[in-house]
Amino acid sequence: MVDVADGAPRSISHYMRVLGPGILGAAAAIGGSHLVASTQAGAIYGWQLVGLILLVNLLKYPFFQIGARYTMAADESLIQGYDRIGRGYLYLFTALNLLASVISTAGVAMLCGSILGLFIGDSLNVTQLSMIVLAGSLVFLISGHYKTLDRVTKWIIVGLAVATVTAVCIALNKGGVAQPDFVSPSPWNMASVGFLVALMGWMPAPIELSSWNSVWLRQKKKALGGALDYKDALVDFNVGYVTSTLLALAFVALGTLVLHGSGESLATSGIAFAHQLVDVYASVMGEWSRWLIALIAFLCMFSTTVTVLDGYSRALSECFVQFGQPAGSGPTGNGSRYTYPLMVVMGIIGALIIMFFKGALLAMLEFAMISAFVSALVFAWLNYRLMALPLVPEQYRLGRGMKTLSWVGILFFAGFNLLFGYWYLFVK
Repeated sequence: MVDVADGAPRSISHYMRVLGPGILGAAAAIGGSHLVASTQAGAIYGWQLVGLILLVNLLKYPFFQIGARYTMAADESLIQGYDRIGRGYLYLFTALNLLASVISTAGVAMLCGSILGLFIGDSLNVTQLSMIVLAGSLVFLISGHYKTLDRVTKWIIVGLAVATVTAVCIALNKGGVAQPDFVSPSPWNMASVGFLVALMGWMPAPIELSSWNSVWLRQKKKALGGALDYKDALVDFNVGYVTSTLLALAFVALGTLVLHGSGESLATSGIAFAHQLVDVYASVMGEWSRWLIALIAFLCMFSTTVTVLDGYSRALSECFVQFGQPAGSGPTGNGSRYTYPLMVVMGIIGALIIMFFKGALLAMLEFAMISAFVSALVFAWLNYRLMALPLVPEQYRLGRGMKTLSWVGILFFAGFNLLFGYWYLFVK
């Protein structure tokens, strides 16, 4: 427990003003992991993976929360913290993020481009549509619209949440499409390990996103003139994290109620998947909702693409600036020096990856999700180590319950990584 608040009641308008980094994190999370992986989990296995999704969200919680906790305690981002542990760990973090940044950018841009194709039609292929999304995202960010993103993202998430929960309620009222004698395939076998690892990798998001929350939180605190305390930061984080967790369950429910047992499998090409996703909503909410849902889904994925470009580029920029400082030094105040050049480089490499993969949307996203789970053990351990640094005041440190949960999470990631290695070498 951390007793740093003044105890005074805070209004809804106050929290609407301070909400931001946690909601941006939720926007990044709700991309491929929710629209693709959660829907796919329900479509294939029904309700069987709900417990695993809740478990993974719980086990990742301490490591994501450290992004807000450490930043408010030490007044620096996780990136400076990694450097304090050892310059070698910062190099490792940078290398893993360089790889993840271009893969994730390509994956979410391709999914967003596929949804954009619903409005444009067949005149452009998924590669061209993805290029439009990447170009639009870069223009949006480089022209200085981060504040706009910060303001509107919460409303995009609200719109998607309302539409998804409404669709789930209607689908529950109608009942699932599976016949009473339908036998669901079991996910609890070696053949399913690859899918389970992919599902967990981006559920609710890769752990390295905690560094984005840390960077955004410092930027938000600066924008508010320092009028952001630990309580505000934790509320913001929890709202975003709980929202992304609940929406993950909602997408599992949609996949279960509308696709599970129907004999229809999820498409592997981008535009076909986008059509199928919108069809799921329209089939339960009515044809009137088709274009509304398509618009909400597009805005959601566009905000995800923008957030991914912004988050990775800001985090990597701080890494490169930190390399020019003495090892273990604090923030320099100019950590965003390389942000915009990195955005452009990420966009170009992401575009090249999309050209290579063509329309293999699900294959690309699966690779990104598996990579995220394999690296989760590294980021979890690094974040846990940060809270023991001397500059973290005692009242901010993890309590016994959070320490226990952290170690359970670290052991879980280590065990599943060993299982995945065995599956990849001997079963796949």
